[in-house]
Amino acid sequence: ADGLIDSRRYPDTAGRAAAISGRMTQMLVHKLRSECSAVMVGTHTALMDDPSLTVRHWTGDNPVRVVIDRHGTLPRGLHLFDGTARTIVYTTDATAAYPGDTEVVALPLPDDGSPAPILADLASRQIQTLLVEGGAATLRSFIDSGLWDEARVETNLGLRLGQGTPAPVLPAGCATLTGHIDICEATITTYANTHHDH
Repeated sequence: ADGLIDSRRYPDTAGRAAAISGRMTQMLVHKLRSECSAVMVGTHTALMDDPSLTVRHWTGDNPVRVVIDRHGTLPRGLHLFDGTARTIVYTTDATAAYPGDTEVVALPLPDDGSPAPILADLASRQIQTLLVEGGAATLRSFIDSGLWDEARVETNLGLRLGQGTPAPVLPAGCATLTGHIDICEATITTYANTHHDH
C-alpha cells in the first residue's frame, strides 16, 4: 500500500484502520495467531484499532494477548480486556489495574523502546512464540533491537493511501528472503533475521 501501513487517523475520530488485508490474507493472519503462544500490540494500535486479537477466521486456540501500555492509560473498555482470552499488560505504572483476570506486569521499560525486558518475562512464563501485530512503533522497536526471527510483509498492490503511517523498513543486510506468495491483489513476503543480537 504505497509504503504505508495505515492511513492518517487521530484518537478522537472514528476513522477505521485501512483495510490492507483481504479476506484470504486475514484468514492467514488468524491461522498464524493460532500457531503462536502470544500476540502483541502496542498502546497506539490498541487505542486506535480496539482489536480482539483472537482466532475467529481459523480453528485453534486463542493466543495470549500481550499489550504494551507504558503509562497505564488505555481505556478499560477495550476488547483486549473483555476476558475472552488470557491477557498480559506490560506497564511502568505499578498501580495500574485492568478488568477481570487481566494480568499486570510492572517493569522499568527502556526509554529506547527495546522489548528485551518484556521478552525475558514472557520467556519466564514459557511463552516461546510471539506474533507482533504492530503498530509501527512497536514493530520498529523489535527491528531496531534485532529481537526478531521472522518478518511477514503483506503488500496490497491495488491500494494507495496517499498519507499515513510509513511501514517499518528492515535494515539492509540483516534480512534474508525466505518466501513469497501472491494472493489476489496481495503479496506476502517473508524474511529471516540473519544477524541476531540475542
